[in-house]
Amino acid sequence: MRQILFQIPLNLTVPLFGHPVHVFGFGLLLGIWLGLCTSWAYKHYRQYGFNNELAVQVGFNTLIAMIIWQLPKLTPVINIYGYGAAMVCGFLAAAWLAGERAKREGIDPAVMWDIGMTVLMSGVVGARLFYIIKNPGLFFGGNLGLGQTLFEIVNLTKGGLVLYGGVLLGIAAFIWHSRRLGLSALKLADILLPAIFVGEMFGRIGCFLNGCCFGDPTDLPWAVQFPPGSVPFMMEVQAGVIDAKALCSKALHPAQIYSSINALILAIITWNYFPRRARDGSVLLLGWILYPITRFCLEIVRGDTPGEFGTSLTIAQWVSIGMLIGAAGFAAYLSNRPQLPPRPPELPQTPPKTAPRK
Repeated sequence: MRQILFQIPLNLTVPLFGHPVHVFGFGLLLGIWLGLCTSWAYKHYRQYGFNNELAVQVGFNTLIAMIIWQLPKLTPVINIYGYGAAMVCGFLAAAWLAGERAKREGIDPAVMWDIGMTVLMSGVVGARLFYIIKNPGLFFGGNLGLGQTLFEIVNLTKGGLVLYGGVLLGIAAFIWHSRRLGLSALKLADILLPAIFVGEMFGRIGCFLNGCCFGDPTDLPWAVQFPPGSVPFMMEVQAGVIDAKALCSKALHPAQIYSSINALILAIITWNYFPRRARDGSVLLLGWILYPITRFCLEIVRGDTPGEFGTSLTIAQWVSIGMLIGAAGFAAYLSNRPQLPPRPPELPQTPPKTAPRK
């Protein structure tokens, strides 16, 4: 577990042309950001003209520039959290992978980056809302004032995202965006699904660094223990399992690592199934079936969520059952759609023939 990977002092300076220049505030980072944003906006304007997407991006980029400018006045250091860093790595890896597949299918990879940003932002909002609905006592009631409540709702530094919530709102945003672009949502979903699993692989590593989504006690040799102040440690103290002065938590299943490995396996399976799919949407269906099955099984070793509705099944297991029922309906719908034409076999690449030397 490592919630804070490292810290960056905001009074940092670097030598430039023989003079010290501030990196943050009115300094080097702001100049680089404005240069990149201006270049992107000019290229977008030349290609598409002034549209809603350009207006939104200019507004978002301006907001980031203002944050960079005022940041040293708000805090002396920036904490780089493991959870956030893992999410950023996951997004970059997922967007790159989706762009590679899109390029092979004759689609501009930039489209996948645009869709990725839309799905990411809506997914984070949906995942946070689902977490708040699951744990209302952490945000409402008690002695928290309105300002503190709002801060806790948007404060993601301690984790607090539920994947299923992100999936639901992310799907809605994805369908809207693909229709706006006039592209097949099913084909785009087939392209994106392996990338989403790669993103989850990194995200679960972030869960491990943060200490959330932990497993049940175990005596297996690869069991892990979390330090005082971590989520599993505090929950065990509240449950009376360990003393508040203990050095660490009980030995637990590394459920986060299990989930990360599971996501990697699903990414490999769906990526290799894409060229063999019979219809647009077949890769989505495969992932729709495999993920809830594996998630249902992984929940068996999770120790952070209780049973719901008077049963031993967690909320994620109930959602998994619902997903499988939905997958059956989607399979029936997909069976009535036309099949894709056979893909031509990929010829092995041979080196060009050269004339023999004399």
